Amino acid sequence: MKKKRLFLILSILLVFIFSTSGLSYETLITAKIPIEDNLTGLSINPTTGTAVAISSETNTLYLIDILTNTIIKKIPLEITPSGVAVDALRNIAIVSSKDGNLYFIDPETGNLIKTVSPLSHSGLDPESKAINSIVINKETDSLFICNNNSLMLMDLETEDIINEISLPDIVRGMEIDSSLGYLLMIIEGKEGLSLYDTDTLEPITEINPPSPPFSKGGMGGFSGVAVNPSTHIAVLINDLDSSISIISLENKNLLDTIHLYEKPDVITIDPTRNIALIAHKEGIATVKLENPIPQIDNLIPKSSRAGESGFMLSIEGLRFVRDSQARFNQRDVL
Repeated sequence: MKKKRLFLILSILLVFIFSTSGLSYETLITAKIPIEDNLTGLSINPTTGTAVAISSETNTLYLIDILTNTIIKKIPLEITPSGVAVDALRNIAIVSSKDGNLYFIDPETGNLIKTVSPLSHSGLDPESKAINSIVINKETDSLFICNNNSLMLMDLETEDIINEISLPDIVRGMEIDSSLGYLLMIIEGKEGLSLYDTDTLEPITEINPPSPPFSKGGMGGFSGVAVNPSTHIAVLINDLDSSISIISLENKNLLDTIHLYEKPDVITIDPTRNIALIAHKEGIATVKLENPIPQIDNLIPKSSRAGESGFMLSIEGLRFVRDSQARFNQRDVL
């Protein structure tokens, strides 16, 4: 007897398109975390579902549960922090400071693990050694470090400086999309977003969404940036007009500008849940970003014989987030 073969590609593809796509970019504020402090840094460990926030005004580190939107711990620091990046592989909070050192802290206990001085070899004066921004490249286990006039790349295992270049001015915000090879920086004196190559540290291009007039001193309003490397969507915060700008890194264009809260300070994105945490004067807002249309590259298996008891279906591609859902024969594919 001749058996029919059941092809899956069209059914699954159509469900992805109609269940995750929208006609315009949409955001939704899903929670508010009250914090009576002015935050200067935010970073997420998507594996543990926790975020680390720091304040340079009160010299405090906060450990936040982003699943319950509650503050777990409030840890006093003996330093003035300037930035924070969570090493998800080791579950360590790396806190940069104005003294030019990096402090590796256990976020669960608040205990100091070690101190690293990446700028000690530079011979700069103490003011120039102040670290303004840090971000981790988990793909290469390395740390990008910005001080007042340079960008450095440090190997997190050996603590060696791999590469270093000069910068035109102070970096106000920095993030990374490792799959595209982009280091995103907001640099004082530049109107928009500067993209640098993560390997060579050479400038690639600039993306200049509309922004308010420069404030005194020639500095634009963009003050922070975060990116979801799964969707290649970057979010810029603007502390002059209290807006956020949504940018497609693939197309290098502005998707939308949204006004949420007054005076946003810092931002980070949980790539697995596709949510942004935005600190503002009343605390932290949890903002659900629009789910992208996934790109399906391969189905394993591509077909199955009708009447078979069951089979394992794997879907390979890009731009999947935790909320992405495939359906086949009106049933969810788990």
